[in-house]
Amino acid sequence: MMLEGIERGKQKSRPEHGRLVCQPAVPLSTFNPIDRLNMKEERHMKRTILRSRGVTTILAVGLLGWGAGHPTPAWSDSSCSQRTLKGTYMISCHGVQGDAQSNFAVAGLEHFRGDGTSSGVSTYTDKDKISRQVPFTATYTVNPDCTGTYTATDENGTIHLDIYVARDGSEFSFAFTDTGVVDSGLEQRLSQN
Repeated sequence: MMLEGIERGKQKSRPEHGRLVCQPAVPLSTFNPIDRLNMKEERHMKRTILRSRGVTTILAVGLLGWGAGHPTPAWSDSSCSQRTLKGTYMISCHGVQGDAQSNFAVAGLEHFRGDGTSSGVSTYTDKDKISRQVPFTATYTVNPDCTGTYTATDENGTIHLDIYVARDGSEFSFAFTDTGVVDSGLEQRLSQN
């Protein structure tokens, strides 16, 4: 059986006295020493590139793996600012306060101007007292990650809150940061005027 012209890798096989002998596709003697050096350098360069790609791939996979366990920061899509809160919002919250931890509730309306200030009216009730439609003023900050602070003052005193704003400003949740008050609530926008 004749196996002339069959290629194996870069070598051609042809029978020689009944045996299969492999010869290079291009004899090495046809290359001059500079060509051999260039080929050697080219192989070295290819190996170096492949190694660096491998290291880069491992590094990229490692960084992606590290980031996979962390939530995307809120400011990645669009960031918040004081302008995020603008319009009239409805207030609703209830909680406990004081040493006896008595229950209370608050409802009201608040108008945010988009400049770090707001004003509104609220009704406050607990087991001993009802205060109806009490006017108040407030200042607030909103960070790019949609977190912020809020301070409001009325005839009864001052309150402090941490706020968490929806990116579109449609609502925000809050928690009191005053000692002795356990409360959280939600304000939802009714209109953007």
